[in-house]
Amino acid sequence: MNIARTTRRLVAFATSVLLASSARVHSARADAPPAEAQRAELALDIDPGATGLELADVRAAIERELDLSTVAPTPSSAAVLSIRGVGDRRVAMSFRQSNGRHVEREITLPDERERALETIGLLAVNLVRNEAADLVEAMLSKQHADRASHEVAPVPPEFDAAPAPPAIPPAGAEPTPCPRRFGFSPLVHKSSDFVCGTEFAVIGNIAEGSVHGSQFAGVFNIARGDMNGVQFAPVFNEARTVRGAQAGLVNTSSGAVRGLQIGLVNVADDSDLSLGLVNIMRKGRVGVDAFAAETGFSSIALKNGGKHWHGFYGFSYRGGEESLNYGYFIGLGAHVTTPVRFLYVDFDALVFALTKDGGFPDRKGGWLAEARAVVGVHPVRFVSIYGGPTFNAYVTQDLASESPYRSRLVASAETRSLAYARWPGFAIGMTVMLGD
Repeated sequence: MNIARTTRRLVAFATSVLLASSARVHSARADAPPAEAQRAELALDIDPGATGLELADVRAAIERELDLSTVAPTPSSAAVLSIRGVGDRRVAMSFRQSNGRHVEREITLPDERERALETIGLLAVNLVRNEAADLVEAMLSKQHADRASHEVAPVPPEFDAAPAPPAIPPAGAEPTPCPRRFGFSPLVHKSSDFVCGTEFAVIGNIAEGSVHGSQFAGVFNIARGDMNGVQFAPVFNEARTVRGAQAGLVNTSSGAVRGLQIGLVNVADDSDLSLGLVNIMRKGRVGVDAFAAETGFSSIALKNGGKHWHGFYGFSYRGGEESLNYGYFIGLGAHVTTPVRFLYVDFDALVFALTKDGGFPDRKGGWLAEARAVVGVHPVRFVSIYGGPTFNAYVTQDLASESPYRSRLVASAETRSLAYARWPGFAIGMTVMLGD
């Protein structure tokens, strides 16, 4: 019998055993599961457009190499083989079982269609073979022994005769073997595959796959895959998705950030919290905010952020013969939803640069800090009206000027070079959301 064909059959059988084990572990965790949830099936989850090939052709290539049929994934699937795109002609394939085991690989597909399909099929076999290596080795040894004694190899048992499933890893254990390692380079440290551990580099770290651990560098960090941990570099950090934190001058993620970004510029699809001068959330809350205050200033701002936070970037103006007529401001706020669907509360901190002629504040200008707590209602889905109290603090170098609210300026007792004023106030406004 052809060795390659025999090995493929054994891999297919070993895969069946794994699927049966996964299905049993899955059913053992559920309360009275339906019969469908206990079948040993391989679910195939392909991200549309991930490979640039027809989904039916990709499925057929995988089934041909594994010698197994596949089904669509469901919440009760015991074993799932997933494919998603991570770049131009580059895909990530992962094999996940209900017992917590998970293995992932990334590969660049050839331009030719047939070679690309063959590559996908072989990668699927590689992933499953890694998980079924012990079973395959045992089967091959037994088959060789039987052949040497001129005995007929036994027919592989059905799924119901599969061995007992492996023990479920204890809570907190690594879902797959993840040997921690340490990497260092005096220049640029490059990793061609999955990184599990800590990378240090004087200039930068580049990981072609996902990172479970940390990257620290003097200039930049790049993770082509997912970042599960911390990236810190003074200039630039980049990852596909982040579960953890990024800290640097510029932090970018092509997906969501489940954690924290701290920097001058932060970019992501969505983020739990991004602290920076400019925060750009491509799939977050985006809107236009207009409000007025007791000082007579009317303001308009771009409002952008995640589900429970937002940033402000705006402009203020008031007419008349006042000494200060123009203002520029930035801010950061927390958005708190309530059990009443149309009601919410925002806590905002804003900083205004106020001038007479619209230029940058000089000795004739001043700085206004405002903290406010406002309650808002949604009369319709994308429009909200809000109002609430504020507390204001103003500082200027023009000791002879008036504060924005005619509060008496008090000179600094130490140097007599600054004057300040404080007062309570109010704000009312409206927000029109452009996306959420």
